[in-house]
Amino acid sequence: MNELAGQTVLITGAAGGIGSALAATFARSGASLVLTDINAEALNSLCERLDAGSGRVRVEPADLSNRAGCRALAAACGDIDVLINNAALTHMHYQGVMVPDDVFWDKPSP
Repeated sequence: MNELAGQTVLITGAAGGIGSALAATFARSGASLVLTDINAEALNSLCERLDAGSGRVRVEPADLSNRAGCRALAAACGDIDVLINNAALTHMHYQGVMVPDDVFWDKPSP
């Protein structure tokens, strides 16, 4: 079952339950994975479980609650074929995605 062989899949929020299940499914399908989450330790553990020496899984820890983190992740990933945007941003209010204001997108300081 290698229908995704040669495809690169980026999964945000990969360290959580849904993200890690998606990562395992895509790994079994032959995809190369770029996994991201704010929890680097959980990402590394997931990578060890999924990669098994194949070299098809890499991690890019990132804080996607601000534009700088999103831009840094985009620069680190290179070309991707599939995006699974699973990261949760619980601080956001319901608004259109075209809001240009960084204050809206960036996580407020504690």
